[in-house]
Amino acid sequence: MKIYFVTSKMKSANTAAGSVIELTYMMKELMKLGNDVTCVTVFSGFNDLKEPMPFKLVEERVISPHLLPIHWNVFKILKKHENNCDIFHIDGQFMYGAGLYRLLGGKRPVFAHLIRPPLVMDEYVSQIFQGQARKKFSFTNILTGVKKKIRWFIDRFILTRLASCVDFVSGINPLLNRVHYKFGLKPAARTLLIGDTYPMVETMKNAGITEWSYRNRVGKNERVILYYSGRMAAGKGYDLMLAGFAKVKNKEKFRLILGGSGPEEDKVRQMVKDLGLEKHVEFPGWLSREQFLEYMKQADIYLLPRWGAYFTSAISLVEAMVFGLPTIVPSGTGLAWSVGKSALTFEPENADDLARKIERLGEDAQLRKELSRQCYERLKEPDIDPRQVIIAMNVLMKSLVASPAGRHIFNLNGYFGKENKD
Repeated sequence: MKIYFVTSKMKSANTAAGSVIELTYMMKELMKLGNDVTCVTVFSGFNDLKEPMPFKLVEERVISPHLLPIHWNVFKILKKHENNCDIFHIDGQFMYGAGLYRLLGGKRPVFAHLIRPPLVMDEYVSQIFQGQARKKFSFTNILTGVKKKIRWFIDRFILTRLASCVDFVSGINPLLNRVHYKFGLKPAARTLLIGDTYPMVETMKNAGITEWSYRNRVGKNERVILYYSGRMAAGKGYDLMLAGFAKVKNKEKFRLILGGSGPEEDKVRQMVKDLGLEKHVEFPGWLSREQFLEYMKQADIYLLPRWGAYFTSAISLVEAMVFGLPTIVPSGTGLAWSVGKSALTFEPENADDLARKIERLGEDAQLRKELSRQCYERLKEPDIDPRQVIIAMNVLMKSLVASPAGRHIFNLNGYFGKENKD
């Protein structure tokens, strides 16, 4: 097959993160299966390419930041390239333009991948010192609220119906798929669950680790290392993490490393001072890919107390599993779905329960070993194993190409999530 991936941007390996890592892996693996893969970047001005990509790259240059012009340009991009491919794979954020393409007679089937909620819902709100940042009553704030209501109505009853014209959608977890289905996205009634596709085998080889590496080093650190790294921005849970850690009774047994930087870094650092945690918390700053993974090799526990809304997932959590790291995540969330039995869960937004889980896992080396073993068991399951899900994608794409009206000729029941009928 000739597959065209339409995505926002591409980055080199050392600066790539999140969905860029996932998509790069998808494309490379689909090429290994005999496909001709081309990547089309929509916002190519944001590309950061210090080395050649392993696939063909086409750089389109959409510069408008506004919703409708972006999706109109996506429509034009699909029309421009339809004679060069058999199927399009698009980021879920481009479904409105892709739906218009199919509605107006676009020749090629469209496979969309969901990693974010509906666009009108995709807004993270800072939780740090939220009491200090309450908005004052004003006409401007009222007008902003009215605009959001209008935008919600347009997205829910017009644009989502347009997006439903795409042929098929995949998603990173069933909670996110259900949110899209309830918002009106009809193809989300039955989606392919593919987790966060991650180069597990390649990463383990490059890092020099095996499934036994973590279990063989448990208990060798002088203090139990708690680790988390990400952009210090709204919705990333640094406040909850610090509030929970402040309640840990035996903090002298732990060392908390917070990697990354971002717009809320000053607030995070100030919170550490206010809670009197300076001697227990380290800030290594922004980390390269190599540095991030090196910390993974040293850590004992990976903390991820919040990542946006309850239905989102984080690729750093999959990376932690690849390194065999036991994790602590909020229960009933997309994060908890991703890790399965390889984590301890706590009541969402409950700092006291988070503290109890940190204490329990820090004190029990055997439990950490068992959760590490469970990491690799989870990574072998068909809805998250990167090797299995890419094969499933390949089969499904062939089905769409052979039967673009949506009558899939292959049986992939082992990979589909439950139908979102509730």
